[in-house]
Amino acid sequence: MDNKVLYYIWLSTSLRPGSKTPKILFRHFGSIDKIYAAEKDDYKSLEISQGEIAALTNKDLDIAKKCYDYCMRSNVGFLCYEDPYYPERLKIIDNPPAMFYYKGRLIHFDDNLCITMVGTRSCSERGFRMAYNEGFSAACKGAVVVNGLALGIDGACIAGALDAEGYAIGLLGCGIDRVYPEGNRDLFKRLSEHGLILSEFAPFTKPIGSNFPIRNRVLSALSVATVVFEAGEGSGALITARHAIEQGRRIFAVPGKPYDKNYAGPLELIKDGATVFTEADDVLSEYSMSFPHRINLANTRKPSSEKLDKYVSRYFKKDTDPDTPVNRRYAYKSGPANQQNNSTSPETKVVEAEPIIKKEDKTPFIEKRVDVSDTQKEKSVDLSLFSTVEIAVYETVKKNGSMTPDEITAHGFKIDEVLAALTILEIYGLVAAEPGGKYKA
Repeated sequence: MDNKVLYYIWLSTSLRPGSKTPKILFRHFGSIDKIYAAEKDDYKSLEISQGEIAALTNKDLDIAKKCYDYCMRSNVGFLCYEDPYYPERLKIIDNPPAMFYYKGRLIHFDDNLCITMVGTRSCSERGFRMAYNEGFSAACKGAVVVNGLALGIDGACIAGALDAEGYAIGLLGCGIDRVYPEGNRDLFKRLSEHGLILSEFAPFTKPIGSNFPIRNRVLSALSVATVVFEAGEGSGALITARHAIEQGRRIFAVPGKPYDKNYAGPLELIKDGATVFTEADDVLSEYSMSFPHRINLANTRKPSSEKLDKYVSRYFKKDTDPDTPVNRRYAYKSGPANQQNNSTSPETKVVEAEPIIKKEDKTPFIEKRVDVSDTQKEKSVDLSLFSTVEIAVYETVKKNGSMTPDEITAHGFKIDEVLAALTILEIYGLVAAEPGGKYKA
């Protein structure tokens, strides 16, 4: 058992994700061994909270040993702050993770043109196709595609990159022991074999809503530039963009149509100075001289239209407006009776990774549409994934029918809590927006 790795797991589980304290500790003590060996008075001289000092004073390694044992059994690697593979790009931000858990093949991040490509889960067919094509183009010309492995735009970019036989990175907002969302389990498998899956969250961490904004600071910091495809107001992609701006990274945005709500985010970014993105070469041409050993702009290989059409058919209804966004999540259920059904239902199930990534599993990376009865829908809603406020808001809407945020607030909530909860609940398909600013469960 590697004591140094145990100390890293101890540190990362003792402090909240996104904390600035790991960087402060490494600057002061220089190594993880010295951080672990330090005593309460040693920590008191630093600018860290009393709560964190108390956590660091507890040297119990039981949790660390459980995480370590799981990772050893499951072929999960450790990328620690002092490791030569740990990216310097991350070390320059205020709150880099102390460590990552990973599956796949590590690369020297700083020696590669990494591009974060993000967008909404509720994308349009046209946006999905563009994301896939530009993910393919960027990867086949030598860039590394990075995002959060979500449905919609993120999944399209990663699928395109892998189909180009390129390298891609998926950054999780949960423990590496589970696949989330379930619809991307095939993508998870492919990345673990041909790319890289990273998580700063310890194994067994559930994908609660608050994890994703924390995760997004790393999405932007791993890359030299961030590209935002379709993204409505309040989209997680815009949180990533804001982090990128704070970190001094370049922002590229797809312009879209002025009246299209899915392009409200990119258009706002462009008004604030982001560079217009129309194709992968918009980014690659600017950075090719910095990575001449990686980038080949002359590679004009095109993706397979048949393969892309197959992905699209699993996510979008046939013969519908290609500019209409997908506003509801589709649950996956195997079986021939469900192959052609276009009914929708929310899906919040979290699946542990080990049984999912068996060789015989041929499940597509995009969830299929199925007809689910009311009873089955009820069973699919795992509320343990959400915060107390999010659960309370969901139950209030479910009990009272369609409600505006103000009407929900009258049940004892603060308006900012309601708006934040509705955003998370809508992302995961538990509530849907209706005309008149109302929401229904």
